[in-house]
Amino acid sequence: DAPVQMNGQPIARRFQVILPPDIFVLDQPVIDGEVVVERVISYGPGWVVVYHDDEGGLGNIIGWAALEDGINQAVRFPVVESAVTPLLHVMIHQDLEAVGEFGFPRTDPPVMYRERVPNPVTFRTDSGNFLVVKDQTLSAGQVITTPLVVVDEDAFVVIWNDADGEPGEVIGLSWLPAGVNRDVTVELDADLATSTLYAELYLDAASDKEFDFPDGLDIPMQRNRAIIRAPFNLSMPDQP
Repeated sequence: DAPVQMNGQPIARRFQVILPPDIFVLDQPVIDGEVVVERVISYGPGWVVVYHDDEGGLGNIIGWAALEDGINQAVRFPVVESAVTPLLHVMIHQDLEAVGEFGFPRTDPPVMYRERVPNPVTFRTDSGNFLVVKDQTLSAGQVITTPLVVVDEDAFVVIWNDADGEPGEVIGLSWLPAGVNRDVTVELDADLATSTLYAELYLDAASDKEFDFPDGLDIPMQRNRAIIRAPFNLSMPDQP
């Protein structure tokens, strides 16, 4: 199945795949006046721009960051913390004229797609604390990974083994700073690991990175009056 040729050369053409302008952002607390946008697709240089909420619509611009052509991952930038509202709105703007200098409203307007400005992408700053777990195999270093943890205060992700369908013993923990934490690794006591494990969030009340539970103030974090707990399955690695 050789390529078809003409005059001794393969018949081939280059083309560009065009995707819509895209923004992916997580609900998150604003920590130290900073937000993180997970992913932005920009065609040519651009800007990711955050507006505060004005009765459900766009208010004032409170922060922006430069975008490179293509896919931009984990774009982190400051916002005016005093202007943060429970809802914030994100849009992509063009970078025109003086490239690298945000000139809106004189220049650098919002991007258009199919002859209209796409709706802004909205996220919450008061969504509370949460974590995302996944079923996985224990690594060679006896480590598991929690893909995503979002906390508005310093905290611990604590791993419990299973005791008849309920958390039994603590077999590992990791300290987390307030904000968005990705791919959090926790070293486990593999001898105490069970096929079902539980990840829970605990407050670091003193912000001292010392886990004080059950006799201290590092209590479980709650959401809707329930402990933030997520079960997941653990497989042991194949033995050589």
